[in-house]
Amino acid sequence: MAATASHRAPQRAWMRRALQQIPAPGRDALRRGLEDERRFETAYHELCVAAILQRAQLSPRYELQLAGVTPDLFVDAEPPRRSAVVEIWTKSRRADSKAETRSWDVLRGLVHQIPRPIGIAVVANGGLPVRPPNSRASKQIARELRQWLLLASTRPGSQLDTNGYRFVALAEAPGLRAALGPPAAGGVVDSATLLEGIRVKALKYSPVARELQAQLIVIVAVERGAPGSLDQLRSGLCGRNTVEMSFSPFQAGPIGSWSARLAPDERAWEWPPELSGIGWLAAGVNTPGRLMLITNPNLTDPIAVPTAPDGYVTLMT
Repeated sequence: MAATASHRAPQRAWMRRALQQIPAPGRDALRRGLEDERRFETAYHELCVAAILQRAQLSPRYELQLAGVTPDLFVDAEPPRRSAVVEIWTKSRRADSKAETRSWDVLRGLVHQIPRPIGIAVVANGGLPVRPPNSRASKQIARELRQWLLLASTRPGSQLDTNGYRFVALAEAPGLRAALGPPAAGGVVDSATLLEGIRVKALKYSPVARELQAQLIVIVAVERGAPGSLDQLRSGLCGRNTVEMSFSPFQAGPIGSWSARLAPDERAWEWPPELSGIGWLAAGVNTPGRLMLITNPNLTDPIAVPTAPDGYVTLMT
């Protein structure tokens, strides 16, 4: 689950509480996702939403079988309140970016064994793209980084050239060990892509929401390093197609190329009729974060926004 560093104790505490309140067998399924490195962020976002709903005195169930589908969360309710089918979509980085990051994980893991809490980054050396080292080179680089970082003279701004890579010390980091930031790009996304992803989710779960006469809410979260924002989503709902990108400030060479569709006019997005609302999750660390909800303006029976303390849920227009 969460890292074992002492400064992550508050995060582990709320995660344990939230997970314990998920009824079985969903609790075990969500725990397995949190323990799987490749599924962690998706499962973490699902747990964040569940924890926020729990703070609103609701009891979400995880991956409950409903009419042949398994939405991420289902919130049962007694009349006159309506139940809710909740699906969380984590917008990921592009596949090649994730693969490149995994290639850096060997070196990142070795750097994390160095007993000095400082952040370091790989920077461009000569203006060429920086490719991850193989396993053997990673071990050699890690040995030299250990010697360098344990020198009293190595401070933020110091640089080390080794094995064709240039490393720069950035700043003291929380915890007890060093941390490496690899130069991986996050990619590009436009508003139309975000809204299409929401539409696909809505169409998949509309039949079960209709059958149960339940609210259908699709919540968007963004993987660390991936592009996308609440402002971009709101622009798309208003009919404006905007483009966002993310990349490492230490990346060298061409960032990439992309194309975006231009709308002939700024026509508001056409909501799927069964979609009650769209949420945006700003996931937290020591707290579950905050959930912003946008309700379908065409509904005669708008969704009942859950009331949570400390502004964990915000209604937006």
